[in-house]
Amino acid sequence: MAQIETSEGAFDAMPGVQYGVAMRPTRKNEDRFLVFAKPIKDLADGIVGVFDGHNGDGASEFLQLQLVPLLKKHAVSPKVDETGWATNINSILSNTFLKMDKTVRDVMACGSTCTVILLKQHGDKILVKVAWVGDSRVSVHDAQQTGYRNVSVDHRADNLDEQRRITQD
Repeated sequence: MAQIETSEGAFDAMPGVQYGVAMRPTRKNEDRFLVFAKPIKDLADGIVGVFDGHNGDGASEFLQLQLVPLLKKHAVSPKVDETGWATNINSILSNTFLKMDKTVRDVMACGSTCTVILLKQHGDKILVKVAWVGDSRVSVHDAQQTGYRNVSVDHRADNLDEQRRITQD
């Protein structure tokens, strides 16, 4: 039986925020994850990524290795808002996703979902930005709320809203 891959710890800039990841390798094992626990000035205090590979592990491995460098490249000298997020954070994420998608499609015969969570300390609160493509769901638990809530919508062809989005683009 394959050994379970695990990672756990705290984020450097947010010691009260801990993470834990466990992944059971399979025969094909096309999936990857990323925890970047060091702050990136004006971008995030921590980054978590999940990459569900399809038809091989090349795309998910590329995303795991290139996400943080590409985010840094697209976040050059951003202006920040009152919460500390770059005012163009959505553009930074979009440009990063578009660059990764183009690279994967140009050179690989495989693909991957890409789910990214940026975390930022703002006073006594932890702010979260989520970006995703594909059907890897993101749920969050808020200590002040009851239970978990989904913050992403699966990008799947059987989702009627997704069908409308695709046909309108």
